[in-house]
Amino acid sequence: MRFTKAIALLATASSTLAAPLQARHDATKAFTLDISFSNSPLNGPIQASNGSFYIGKPPSTSCPSDIPDCPPGNTTTFTSTSGLLHLNTEVPGGQQVYISPEGLLTYTLPHSAAIPLGSQVTGFDISPANQMAKFFDFWLCSVDAEYKVWRIWAEYRDEEGAVKQNGYTGENACTMVSLLAGDVEGDDHGAWQYDS
Repeated sequence: MRFTKAIALLATASSTLAAPLQARHDATKAFTLDISFSNSPLNGPIQASNGSFYIGKPPSTSCPSDIPDCPPGNTTTFTSTSGLLHLNTEVPGGQQVYISPEGLLTYTLPHSAAIPLGSQVTGFDISPANQMAKFFDFWLCSVDAEYKVWRIWAEYRDEEGAVKQNGYTGENACTMVSLLAGDVEGDDHGAWQYDS
């Protein structure tokens, strides 16, 4: 499967055809990812929870009882290097963010680097030179009847070249979004680990 990538230029940052990740921070530091350029009132940082990313749901984190001074685990923060995106964790081996073969933005389990065959792992670039990024077209799709919890999906092209977005079920709502990177104060990790 080939994922749709958008090269985000400042002039097209608000375009409905491209949903860039914008970097307005020091790209060598940790950051949050907030909803931006949505045609809905949804806002706030995306949170890692139960293996994928949401708006309207707190992060799912944990820490071994024998580890002193664990991070609070109440926010989701990221790091990015060489086109790879990682959760900003203390767990040995870290946790990598990727797009599953079905188009779901997700992350690896703690203590495991296993990623399903056909997943997209690169392309999460943040350029400190132009403060913009090469990223993907993302959609926020509701997962509950009250439209309070929304999950992040990526748009992609299948083997035949057809555009796919698997978050829409026919019974829920979806809106295209961009992700805005914001500074994290200090050098602390967001959590020991994000659970799935």
